[in-house]
Amino acid sequence: MIKCNSCSKEKKETEFCIRKDGTTGKYRKTCKECKNSNQRKNYKKYKENNPFLARHTKMKASCKQKNIPYDLDEMYLEQIWTGFCPITGVELVWSCGREELKNPNAAELDRFIPSLGYVKGNVSWISRKMNNLKGNGSIKDFKDILDWMKNWTPPKQKMMETKEKKDRNASWNKGLHYSNKEICGENNPTSKLTVQQVKEIKETFSNVRGQYKELSEKYKVSPATIRKIVTNKIWKEV
Repeated sequence: MIKCNSCSKEKKETEFCIRKDGTTGKYRKTCKECKNSNQRKNYKKYKENNPFLARHTKMKASCKQKNIPYDLDEMYLEQIWTGFCPITGVELVWSCGREELKNPNAAELDRFIPSLGYVKGNVSWISRKMNNLKGNGSIKDFKDILDWMKNWTPPKQKMMETKEKKDRNASWNKGLHYSNKEICGENNPTSKLTVQQVKEIKETFSNVRGQYKELSEKYKVSPATIRKIVTNKIWKEV
């Protein structure tokens, strides 16, 4: 057992790092847990005292690894810092520890045109919330989203307003449950089977072991769907 100089607790030798510098003693005097804790505290203090240098160093290494253009420096990051999000106007919070990781107002460096990379004239400090919303979208993408939001109609209401089959097969109709008999069976846009296929399944099924799996693979549906068909829980009209 070895006593840790940091927490003053006696711990097993396996909880200490082995010395590799040739000095006296095989093990270090600080346990691994205290060593890691001290390193986190020191790194947080370093980021608090040198916020722009710490962010520059981390981002430069990350961009090099991901092959993203990067030509910024510590002075430039400080020059463009205003302390407020240019989109919402809220005060930005500098994230130096784990407690700020989920803060929506944490400061993040955003690329206005993502493909250009982190280069001078293409970056600005914005809040994490706005950065997540912006993502890699372009001006056209956001215009399309805005137009869709302005003209959005609830799917069920839109389904009731139209009677044409091509509209029932539209993307906004997928996944809805219908009570109208006119769009049951193979007319339902969510259906994966035709009437002929359902007839074949019912005629072929003989309750042999493994037949649910065999038919599901043949018709590309789940075994549960096959079971519901042969027990007349669905496709009752066939």
